[in-house]
Amino acid sequence: MIDSMTRTRPAPADQDANRRLGRHLLDVVRRQDAAIPADRRAPRTVAEMHARLAQADGASLPVPQAQQPCSSCGGAGGKVVDTSSGGVTRQSWQSCGSCNGSGVK
Repeated sequence: MIDSMTRTRPAPADQDANRRLGRHLLDVVRRQDAAIPADRRAPRTVAEMHARLAQADGASLPVPQAQQPCSSCGGAGGKVVDTSSGGVTRQSWQSCGSCNGSGVK
């Protein structure tokens, strides 16, 4: 095993060669990527995927909307109910009847 304190740094000529190789490979990959026809290029982002699906279906996909919190429970899904009898106080969870405990409409 080589101790990290005793390893030597690469010579400046090696570093320069590594940088040149990196630039060359990046240039080759970019040129090859640019040569791919647009209709054969794989979508890389979610937006590109949605656009491709919408184009294939001939219609636009619905934009997902954030779910609205339940107006009865405020999105909590229910509430804590305090009951007391015989000098003992108990807390219990009561699910919202409007959203069935989901917290959303």
